[in-house]
Amino acid sequence: MSKSKTVDLTSGPILKTLAELALPIMISSMLGTAYSIMDMAWIGLLGAKAVAGVGVGGMYVWLSQGLASLSRMGGQVNTAQACGRKDYDQARSYAAGSLQLTALSGILFAAVCIIFIQPLLGFFNLTDAETYTAARSYTLITCGLGSFGVVFIAVTLALFSFSTFIGILYYARCNVAYLFGDSWFWQTAYKVLALVMLVVGGMQAYTVVWDLGDVGIGLMTIFNMLALYPLSGEALTALREYEAKKKLK
Repeated sequence: MSKSKTVDLTSGPILKTLAELALPIMISSMLGTAYSIMDMAWIGLLGAKAVAGVGVGGMYVWLSQGLASLSRMGGQVNTAQACGRKDYDQARSYAAGSLQLTALSGILFAAVCIIFIQPLLGFFNLTDAETYTAARSYTLITCGLGSFGVVFIAVTLALFSFSTFIGILYYARCNVAYLFGDSWFWQTAYKVLALVMLVVGGMQAYTVVWDLGDVGIGLMTIFNMLALYPLSGEALTALREYEAKKKLK
């Protein structure tokens, strides 16, 4: 049985009501600003020409967001008014219409960016080939796919990074438990170290991160090779037992 909660922002203490209304908007705005800052920070590692190219393409990203806000703002107002009248069917109709209009405008804007990519970038009179290439790639990814492109790439990278990090953490946790015991102290120390390395790795240049990864893979290979010889007897015994059980079946 599902439960729903209706929040009435028109009654109660004014401070609490304003906080409930403003805090989600403030957090959303802060996250959007933080995304832009981190985006430019990472791109800055690629050089000044990449930053310039992204700056050019970013103009059309802002334009697409402005176009998307037209249907969003109109849909929000009409949906809120319908909810105030307790006309929820009309509210759902406004919300659906707003989503449809946003999707349609996104498709049209993406088509314009793909078809007229050269004149759109030619407006800025870019003379450097590397800057033009960066601007073209960034515009096609962010505007050519619309807002979906940004979300798709961000979600894909986040899921890939998260799944990889979780898998490596599990392997390392088993190693720590084997070497030092599955105690609270060692597991907590290992988790703190992993979080610190995650933050440090996120702040370093990608070349440093790849070099450290290569060193880690090399060390892992060396230690595995050293451990294979003393454990070879147990491995061969386990293999013979498996083959014997397989023959019995």
